[in-house]
Order: sequence, then C-alpha cells, then structure tokens
Amino acid sequence: MQFKRTLEIKVNHKHMIINVADILYIKASVNDCYIHVTSGSVYKTRSTLEAMEAQVGEYFLR
Repeated sequence: MQFKRTLEIKVNHKHMIINVADILYIKASVNDCYIHVTSGSVYKTRSTLEAMEAQVGEYFLR
C-alpha cells in the first residue's frame, strides 16, 4: 500500500491540501484534530487521530 504525500482536510467548510512533510505534529481532542505545520499555522479539522494515521501512513509516528 502506498500512502499519500499530501493530506486533504476540511477547515471551516473549505477543502485544503497540506504537504505531509510540512506537518510538525497532530494533536487530537475527542473528534477534532489540530494540525500544526512548519509555517506556524494550526488547522482544526473534524477527524480522529486514527483517521489521520490511516491517510499519512508511514509518515506517521505516534
């Protein structure tokens, strides 16, 4: 199975694409994930940490 190098998320009813290499870490809170990226931005999306892990696969370290 090959994993994507980008992550497509929905933020404030808009679809965004984030390069996996730009993700510093992902913090989960109940059913929300906060994605912290190298630019300093934080994106909140409705998802579980398990769903994020499934999308980025080998690039994910818990």
